Amino acid sequence: MTHDENWRWKSTRSNTLDTCSSFMQGLLYTSLLAIVKLKERNAISCAGLAKSEASPSSAQGPPEFDVSGADDNIRLTSSLPTMAKKLATLEKLLGDLPDPAELPHPLPLTHMSVAKWFAAIAGKGELSTTMCSVFGSERLYFFYGGVYYRPHDGTTRNHEACPVAFVFSPKLLSCIERIFPFDTGAVHSNRFKGWKRKLWPEHRFGVPMGPKIVEKLVHYSFGDNSNYVDACPMNNHGVDEEPYPRLHEFYSEDFSSGGGDRRQISIECQAANPVPLNEDLLWVGFPEALMPEFAKICEWTHPLVPDYHAYRSATIVSPAQIAAVLADKARTDVLSRYEM
Repeated sequence: MTHDENWRWKSTRSNTLDTCSSFMQGLLYTSLLAIVKLKERNAISCAGLAKSEASPSSAQGPPEFDVSGADDNIRLTSSLPTMAKKLATLEKLLGDLPDPAELPHPLPLTHMSVAKWFAAIAGKGELSTTMCSVFGSERLYFFYGGVYYRPHDGTTRNHEACPVAFVFSPKLLSCIERIFPFDTGAVHSNRFKGWKRKLWPEHRFGVPMGPKIVEKLVHYSFGDNSNYVDACPMNNHGVDEEPYPRLHEFYSEDFSSGGGDRRQISIECQAANPVPLNEDLLWVGFPEALMPEFAKICEWTHPLVPDYHAYRSATIVSPAQIAAVLADKARTDVLSRYEM
């Protein structure tokens, strides 16, 4: 495109951007970013898209944007007011909402692994980060307020696949880098049919961790901790700015017949660094055959000894069913103390 080229957009529909789907808006937004990231060897200088010369009663065309720069110094100057509104982030929305006079108490964090790694965890005295295929970086995942992760359905004779669960004090929130109002891995794997596209791009729901930010999300999305733990979302504060309506539409969808689970209505917490097993560890659930490894964990938490549940595993086990039992035990033994 040369300096003198002018592209004029005309439309027969009014307010096209206001009526296009969020998916198409996201696609256009990402396409613009992709253009900016191209590294041209020769200087690029493109004139901005000209405004439509249609009459006031005519439809408004796509917004203006300019792409200019050279080599690594590519610069984007844009005017995308309508798109910015449609792609508003949960981070900005929570920042704009007033701080309530009273917030819910912070809840513990939980992490689930499998028996195969229990000895290594006990030996190192920490939960380690692993490469995440969704975000392409090292992450360590927790759920807020409950043992909500579920392994694959079905049965197995492989006892290394038996789940183990950890519950940490709310103090661990200081180690969290970012939160999401749903399980990003479950959405990315299309466990909730049709919603991978509807929630795209997922990063607009990510919120950098800050003081009381997760409690504020609970307040505006559930009202209180009891509703959150019982998976009863509500928007009784009248928040109608995006992306809240889309989020609550997702929360209200019934996936029970398609294998959906509690990860649909849960807060995912992401850490970027390993988490030590220390006095913040409140509870551990594991197969009773791994009692020696639990004793090793107690050396790391000394002088405190975490509560625990050691379960007997049969010859043929169902990891998902065991995880559900661990979730109930963790709530009875520890989590219920924090829910009020």
